[in-house]
Amino acid sequence: MPSTELLIQTDYRAKGPWLIDEKNLLRLDDIVGDFLGAKADGASIKERCLTIFMKAGRRLQKKTFKEVVLDPQFQNETAIGFSYELRVPDCQGSVTIRPTDNNEQELRIKVDPPANRTGQELFLRFQNWATENRPPLPHQVLLAFRPLVLFAFAAWVLVGTLIYAFPSLSANSKQILREEARQLLKDGVTEENQQRALELLLALASDYSVPQNSPPPPRKLSLTFLFVGGILGVLPIVPRICLGIWSGKERLARWRTWLRLITYTIPVLILARYIAPQLFSAIETRLP
Repeated sequence: MPSTELLIQTDYRAKGPWLIDEKNLLRLDDIVGDFLGAKADGASIKERCLTIFMKAGRRLQKKTFKEVVLDPQFQNETAIGFSYELRVPDCQGSVTIRPTDNNEQELRIKVDPPANRTGQELFLRFQNWATENRPPLPHQVLLAFRPLVLFAFAAWVLVGTLIYAFPSLSANSKQILREEARQLLKDGVTEENQQRALELLLALASDYSVPQNSPPPPRKLSLTFLFVGGILGVLPIVPRICLGIWSGKERLARWRTWLRLITYTIPVLILARYIAPQLFSAIETRLP
């Protein structure tokens, strides 16, 4: 009875953000070297090629990341992606991280032919490396929903602008007038504000607001607008690809710090908004 083998799909794609430091890029050299060493054969033809993608469509071709890192001519350059290709008699494979045509960076691992034991071994080695460097789930979510958050931010700014520019058009116009009336009663009615008090009384009684004298939105609405707008404004600031070689080392450190900041700080602020509302009330009282 012939034996059966389980064949795996040898074409793998994954979204970022991909933030990979120099150590893990050099680890890819080791994976390729170990694979070639395991398949050592004096008669075999083995080729490896590493292509580094840079800005303005420029490319650099080397054999390994070690050669790339040690090249003194490119220490001030920024790598925006790479493609590591390997060819042996039984199969050929590649692992690529680079910008795609739809402006979304992705990782792709492809090995041919798929029905080949050597090819499947190479694919699993590449896939294990990719899994080790896969971004945390919160970072994947931030990048996946970036277009939606950008749209929400633009809509929020537009609505807020309309509310502040034309407060009488707000659905809360009557509530705003009530707030002003309460403040007027609290401060006391004087000869100077009697006219305004009468206008407020008539406007509230007739459900009519006075556009030319409409008061600005209350402090609570101002703080809510700034709070939500600030969160929507920073969430889309997410890197897509950052490789920790050449000038990318400092950028990688900054991006990792930023991602940790928004990953932990924003949920804390949202919880504090409802768990400790007195903190935000204190801020409201200081707003003009």
